[in-house]
Amino acid sequence: MSESGVVSDMALPVTVEEVTADWLTAALAFRYPGVEVASCTHVDVLPGTSTKVRVALQYNAAGQAIGLPSRLIVKGGFEAHSPSMSEMYHNEMRFYRDVLPFINMNAPRCFYAGADPHAWQSVVVMEDLSERNVRFCRAQQSHDYEQVASRLGAMAHYHAQTWNSQQFHNGGRLEWVGERFSDWSLEYQNRYLEPDVWAHYVSLPRGAAVSRSLHNRDWMVAALGRIAREHQRKPVCLIHGDTHLGNLYVDADGEPGFFDAQVSRAPWSLEVAYHIGCALDIENRRS
Repeated sequence: MSESGVVSDMALPVTVEEVTADWLTAALAFRYPGVEVASCTHVDVLPGTSTKVRVALQYNAAGQAIGLPSRLIVKGGFEAHSPSMSEMYHNEMRFYRDVLPFINMNAPRCFYAGADPHAWQSVVVMEDLSERNVRFCRAQQSHDYEQVASRLGAMAHYHAQTWNSQQFHNGGRLEWVGERFSDWSLEYQNRYLEPDVWAHYVSLPRGAAVSRSLHNRDWMVAALGRIAREHQRKPVCLIHGDTHLGNLYVDADGEPGFFDAQVSRAPWSLEVAYHIGCALDIENRRS
């Protein structure tokens, strides 16, 4: 049972080919009983840490009557590396299922979110944002002051909703949300700090573009440890957790939007510094 009251755990596809009309009918039935997917065509497959499958759907009369979208995104672990990412997939699924219904954040509409109780997979079925002509942000194209100010305003809004919330305590709705520097999140971070992995990324063109003062692995390990210790003494809130520009969009009316969340409990300053560092060029940050 999810916190939103929707029972959503079920057997899930682990290959793209298993995303079928029958499976989508079963998934949508949790929120839309009586809806049947008559046909499902794979339009696009976008591989990555998680894989996004864009599907074109036709529905029975019940699905048509409630206006379900003709295109959806099915997101989950469909790659060889996916079993090792199970905690990350589960965390994002819980954002859509157990967080988004209770906070005011502009994010894709979710039609199904659940985990497989007998396997590592978690899957989210969400709206296809390209169908409503949002502008996707790009990591290679920095933002200006006004754009970042607007984004920080949206962040402050959802940070405030969970500021030092009792829901983080035992028995609370957000009890399951971990700290940024603990458990699976810390384990994932530390994978990139392994000497050979660190050396690989520093040697890439993207590494060469970073100040050489940040190439020192020992310094980075110490700095991240210090941040973790500082966090123990500060108020926490729910953060999106990964607000680089590749995880953000802007609606047609200019409202900032967020997807690919990896929620955690942390001081507001972590998310603000992360976003500013990722979104602004150095000269603009300094000014």
